[in-house]
Amino acid sequence: MVTRRNFIITSAAAIAALTLDKKNILAAERSKPLGAGNPLQIPTEISGGQLTVGKTSIQILSGNQTDILSINAVYPPPTIRVKKGDSFSAHILNNLSDDVVIHWHGLHVPSAMDGHPMNAVKTGVTADINYSVINRAGTYFYHSHTDMMTAEQVYRGLAGMFIIDDDEDKALPLPRGEFEVPLMISDKLFDSNNQLVYSPTMDDMLRGWLGDTIMVNGTPDPFLDVAPTLYRFRIVNASNSRIYKIALSDNSEFTVISGDGGLLEAPVKTTSCFLANAERLDILIDFSKYQQGSSITLRSISFSTSDAPPPAPIPAQGAALDILRFDVTKTGDSKASIPAILSSIVKYLPADSKTTRTFGLTSSSVAHAINGKTFVMDRIDTHVPFNTLETWKFFNASEHIHPMHVHATQFQVLDRGGSAPTAPNDLGWKDTVMVNPFETVNVLVKFDAYDGVYLVHCHNLEHEDHGMMSNFMVDNGGSVKDTQTADTQLSVYPNPASDKTTITLLDTDRKKELFLFDTSGKVVLKEIIPDGLQTFQLNVSSLATGSYRVALGDRSAILTVIK
Repeated sequence: MVTRRNFIITSAAAIAALTLDKKNILAAERSKPLGAGNPLQIPTEISGGQLTVGKTSIQILSGNQTDILSINAVYPPPTIRVKKGDSFSAHILNNLSDDVVIHWHGLHVPSAMDGHPMNAVKTGVTADINYSVINRAGTYFYHSHTDMMTAEQVYRGLAGMFIIDDDEDKALPLPRGEFEVPLMISDKLFDSNNQLVYSPTMDDMLRGWLGDTIMVNGTPDPFLDVAPTLYRFRIVNASNSRIYKIALSDNSEFTVISGDGGLLEAPVKTTSCFLANAERLDILIDFSKYQQGSSITLRSISFSTSDAPPPAPIPAQGAALDILRFDVTKTGDSKASIPAILSSIVKYLPADSKTTRTFGLTSSSVAHAINGKTFVMDRIDTHVPFNTLETWKFFNASEHIHPMHVHATQFQVLDRGGSAPTAPNDLGWKDTVMVNPFETVNVLVKFDAYDGVYLVHCHNLEHEDHGMMSNFMVDNGGSVKDTQTADTQLSVYPNPASDKTTITLLDTDRKKELFLFDTSGKVVLKEIIPDGLQTFQLNVSSLATGSYRVALGDRSAILTVIK
């Protein structure tokens, strides 16, 4: 072989033969004939409007139809696509027999619109969502966030993509139109009647629910016909607990250009990249080196974990799996290229961090917890000052992977185990970070968009439903403190409220004045609390929609009023 190559290098004609030989070498071996499997579905696109949550039966596998949860009676749910600066409006009608609430994952939105479980929509009720789109361009998504039901509702279908465009992204020579493809990945388990199975055992709650069928955009065994040109794939890991290590079946390089919060500063070439639950990646794949009629497969390559495997034949966490086959059968040119520079990102400086908060992550057969606490709807665990840079330290004291998600902001990974981030999924702006067993990951975070009550939680959805979620309050004014004990927190429920809310008092709360402050610090209500009361009902019907600080002595809370 070496002798042949040495010989043909001396000849121009032979160089052309070598090029052809190289293409043949690079062409992936097909495990299935062209067209075998199912053509990849591409979700319809909308910009808002009516979002009706209900039950639908659709054809997923051959034979019986599958009962799923849907939005607007389609599965997968429509992709919402808007521009930065748009005003996004939606009307969520709940036609389920259970409560439901939708979270706009990765987006900066007012706390009352964020999709906190306390804002769940009852059966037959419509919730109006309105907010300005202030995030930069990127691949985001939306999904159920219903208390103790997030995992099952997402698994059964309540997750869709949310794409934001802006002028910076549009100005780059990236693939557009048919050459820009959304890929929402999930894994499912079906019974013999083609119905989705979701019946987690205690072991499943520890490791997370795993399926044996990989779905992309709701399509099992998918393939996509492509042309020999550059494509952009917007990828979301919408699985409950399965983590993917993205690669191509021939180990070719691909290019990562975007993460959770939009474009990276520069493209990163790699042969593999982790994609934890709720993380996103935009990647470029150049199919020009593959011959017509050849195939290449997007895969998850194997990696080791300490999780006990699920019952056979369900693939274990870290097992090698095919995701999507690309068949090079089309013609066309995206007329795109890979820019040397993508964007400019202002880097947070560790020296500017005002404090460090530690979030200890523990797991057991009883529950998953943050700092020893499991989630309580109306308990605020942390108070965070508005527009102040902090270091958040996620320390995983368990043997399970925890993808930690922070609402209301995008952060930057400072270090992983003391080392600066190098993996593509740790670069740029982030809202979800994978924390490996017994690992510490530090992130730099600032909340400079909205105040109010938000969540930090594990995005392994079984872990989230099993307690690994915590309320924090972004505080826009006044003193700020961590709420480690009940006597520093004022209990206000319901919150948000439209008419009345109830203040729960301690025995030490005697003959004190209760104040309500608006965001400018102005007192808008003042009440005298009589001696001996255990609860006090506060009438907020006269207040406009917004966030207010409720203060009683040295205890306080943020109350959100909605109309």
